[in-house]
Amino acid sequence: MNMTSTATTTATATMPNTNTNTNTLATKVARFKEAASYGGIVNFTPHAVTVAGTTYPASGIVARVESSYEEIVDGITTMTLGKVKFYKGQEEFALTGHDCEGVVHIVSGLVFEAVKDWHCGVWVAPATGHPLVERNDKGHIISVPAFLM
Repeated sequence: MNMTSTATTTATATMPNTNTNTNTLATKVARFKEAASYGGIVNFTPHAVTVAGTTYPASGIVARVESSYEEIVDGITTMTLGKVKFYKGQEEFALTGHDCEGVVHIVSGLVFEAVKDWHCGVWVAPATGHPLVERNDKGHIISVPAFLM
């Protein structure tokens, strides 16, 4: 996977997939396995992620999603997700279709919500809310049992 940095261009989503057959668990598992064997798995979080005993080190590229908020009324607001951007350190990184296709991308749960319908590669997030999550004595997650897809 070629991860060459360029100025401030951001990745853009293609139209959501409306084929209902792509939403079955068996189809998702098959897509995950195919992409993982073809292009590998790249972790776009700022830390290592351990899933079912396998640790995926941080890639050095971090995905972030812009967000905007409505007015706060009685302590309540709503959030709208915006563009997803990728960074190497403080420098914005352009993720191209070549970087995406046939690759599994690990992202945070919030970024996952913004990219889960992209047609560029396979996007997953650690299942941090799953009841089988393993935590240390301080309550920090040390491993999750699966990815969300």
